[in-house]
Amino acid sequence: MDERFLQAWYPARVRVAGRKLRPFSLAHWLRLAAIDSPFLSEKKEVAVADLVLAARICSGNPFQGDPQRPSIRDRIVAGVATRNPIYFRREAARFVAYLDQGCQGPKYWEDKENTVHREKVPWILSVATNLLRGTSLSETAVWSMPVGRALWYNATLALQEGAKLDILSTEDERLLDELAKEGWKP
Repeated sequence: MDERFLQAWYPARVRVAGRKLRPFSLAHWLRLAAIDSPFLSEKKEVAVADLVLAARICSGNPFQGDPQRPSIRDRIVAGVATRNPIYFRREAARFVAYLDQGCQGPKYWEDKENTVHREKVPWILSVATNLLRGTSLSETAVWSMPVGRALWYNATLALQEGAKLDILSTEDERLLDELAKEGWKP
């Protein structure tokens, strides 16, 4: 069975910066995007305050208003992270791994001959809209869903509607890696 698929249904329990994080959902992604979190951009440097705020967002209910003021625990964690760069880097790396694991949707075989024209709608809205349209899930259920799971549902809906998607399994990826090591080129 595809490991990315299993990870989408059974996300790891993660603790970052002293907080137990919920499965990374579409709503969490949207909240991080709304604050322009550097964790969603490879080009921005992450500060201690960014880590503490991102952990607070992803540990709470993504539908509540703005995250409350930093708690005493947040201030302690920020102090430790500021004084101990190794701790900060480890916790930031854990958060990045949490995001990567939480976004494990299907991968597709590349088709260089047929290019897909992208609409100017944010990808997250497109996924949520497809799930709302194609299922009986509520808006809250869709936005609360882990990102990887939403991507798998979205791919399945697209396949049922006749899209030509060729999903690349983790087993296929391992085989291609082994063949590449032996000098095979696709």
